[in-house]
Amino acid sequence: MERVGLRPFLSARGGIGYHFSMSTWLLAASIAILVATVPMAWVYRILADLPRPIVLSHRRWPPWANFALIGAVTFNVALFARAGYYGAPRPPSSVGLHFLVAAVVYAFGFVMLLRQFSGLYRNVIGIRTLSESRGETRLGLEMRGGEILPLDLPTRHLPALAERIKESQPKL
Repeated sequence: MERVGLRPFLSARGGIGYHFSMSTWLLAASIAILVATVPMAWVYRILADLPRPIVLSHRRWPPWANFALIGAVTFNVALFARAGYYGAPRPPSSVGLHFLVAAVVYAFGFVMLLRQFSGLYRNVIGIRTLSESRGETRLGLEMRGGEILPLDLPTRHLPALAERIKESQPKL
């Protein structure tokens, strides 16, 4: 186990100086916090402040599950940082493979975080049926800005969508 703290040394001029040494795990965790935790927590905070959607595409997880996801991604980045910077020299193919694994885990973590907040929000002013085929309906969502976004939905879920939209409309 590496020691953390000040270590005395003799300088070239004959004086005594001190080196500050930190654990490689602590350094790797610091890098991982800056690279993974800060951006993911920032994005989660922005998404959590979104207004309540009319319909969510996926069920939202409890906050502790999202924090566990962010922690797992951070741990994986810390493993990569420690192995890449402070580990024994390895061939480039090994470093590249380790980087690929870390990048896939990082991207997967972001996708899992973002997909919980995808859904139908209040900026939709109209819905049209564009086409139907094999139990799936393609809808055109007309947005306040005038653009039309396509949405594929299983036909059996259309009544539930219509009910949720009707419930979300302001009562006059």
